Amino acid sequence: MFDQNIKRIKNQRGFTMMELMISLTFISFLLIFIVVMTLRVAQMYNKGTTLKSINQASRTVVEQIARDISESKRIEYTEASSGNVVALCTDNASYLWNPIKLLHTTNSSLNEVKYKSPDTSTTIYLVRSTSVWSYCGNDRDKLAYERSINQEMLSSSAAVADIKIKKLGGTKLYRLDVSLGTPDRNGYVSGNEGEECRQGVQGDFCAITAFSRIIYAPGAP
Repeated sequence: MFDQNIKRIKNQRGFTMMELMISLTFISFLLIFIVVMTLRVAQMYNKGTTLKSINQASRTVVEQIARDISESKRIEYTEASSGNVVALCTDNASYLWNPIKLLHTTNSSLNEVKYKSPDTSTTIYLVRSTSVWSYCGNDRDKLAYERSINQEMLSSSAAVADIKIKKLGGTKLYRLDVSLGTPDRNGYVSGNEGEECRQGVQGDFCAITAFSRIIYAPGAP
């Protein structure tokens, strides 16, 4: 009986080096597949939450601006000579913003909207100020540092691609176009219709949402 057990043990074979290599290769491919799928799912989730956030922000911005325009008798849309600082002024509030093309730039000649001291380093994406008509003149690039009158309308997850307001002929109708996007300037190129997402961008997700609204302003001239 003892001899038979010894023979049985001798006849049992372990894994060969080739079998171990095949097993490790299979496990490695499996782990890589799991990691890649996890990253893709995370990326899809980030894209979904980013789009949802930008859509919600766009609706809020359009509703607020449309309300101020509809209740105003005087509406002005001004732009600096460089074409970089933009302001919309109504009887209820003034709006100032920095377009996406200004973000993350090192060009000192671009006229970026900044807070007056002590908060000059804070990036301004879109601000609604109840200091009416103050920013449709020469000081529109110097936003007063008064939180009580200034409302930040965008978080750091969204920025202004473009905001336009146009009066339709001799009517009391105005067309409002609002385009918001992700704030990474490197993800965009300037196209015929304004800022567009660069093709083949890797890493940060690029997206732009555009909303239009026809507004009736009965008190406007």
